[in-house]
Order: sequence, then structure tokens, then C-alpha cells
Amino acid sequence: MQFQLADSDTTGDVVTLLAACNARLQEVGIHQWDALYPTPELIAADAAARRLWLARQDGVTIGAITLDTHAPASYARVDWAVPADTPALLIHRLCLAPSHQGLGLSRALLELAEAQARRLSLTVLRTDVHSGNPAAQATFARQGYQRRGELFFPRRSAPFVCLEKLLTD
Repeated sequence: MQFQLADSDTTGDVVTLLAACNARLQEVGIHQWDALYPTPELIAADAAARRLWLARQDGVTIGAITLDTHAPASYARVDWAVPADTPALLIHRLCLAPSHQGLGLSRALLELAEAQARRLSLTVLRTDVHSGNPAAQATFARQGYQRRGELFFPRRSAPFVCLEKLLTD
């Protein structure tokens, strides 16, 4: 598996990947994504800003993860281990093709996030995960992320679990 930044030629692959992941989530009763989020426009903006990473195998996009340093305002309400205004790398929209789920590949995407944080001299990683997605929560927990609270987002009936990992040398 190789990692590369997405570009305008690969955003369609990510939109297709997210649709497949969303369909799988819906099949198992997890309603974290819908037609309003994430949008193709958001994916294109992530690619243009060079914050969308792809996991590719044999020339096919099998995973994606968005990494940035712009926390939503709602993160200020979370009881983080370090102050909310501490620079952190945020993880958004981590997904793997349904055919590649359960193989431990999410760990590689999270290791990429850690490497990018270190490259940017950041020692904090943060994310939020749909509370109805126990597999995603377990993936982050296995990588050392700690639960720090919950947030509700517009148009979502279930809370999102806020997770944080502090990097050490």
C-alpha cells in the first residue's frame, strides 16, 4: 500500500470510495454520513488544499484520510488533555473500501497521520467518531486515542465521541 496526496484526477475515486463506505455504514445501521456530508465539493476542496491523503494498492484507491489543523469551534467545549487551542493535527473522514476493512489497514492510515503530525512538529492528534460506530472507536482506541467527551453536530441525532492522542518521543 502506498500513500499519496489526492489531486483533481483522484477526487472522483474518493467520492466513489466514500459512497461505498456510506452504503456499508447504512447497511449496518450507522448513520454518520448522508447526501449532505461529505460532499464532492468538500472532497475537491480537501484535495486542492493538499490535506486529503489516499491509500492506494495496485493503482486503486482503497482508503482515504483528511488531515488538517483547523479545529471546528465546537472543539473548544471538549475537555481535552491539553488546552483546546493547542496546535493539533485533526483527522477527518478516515475510510477504507469495504473489501479492505477488517484487515488492519486503518492502522496504517493512523500511522500516516502520526508521521504528518511529527513532520509538522505537532504532538497532539484529535478526531471525532460517530458514537454508533463501535468499530471506528475501537480502531482509534487500539492506536492509543483517549476519549475526551462528546459533541453533537447539526442534522445528527447521535453524538460524536471526541478522541485525542498525545505523541511522545
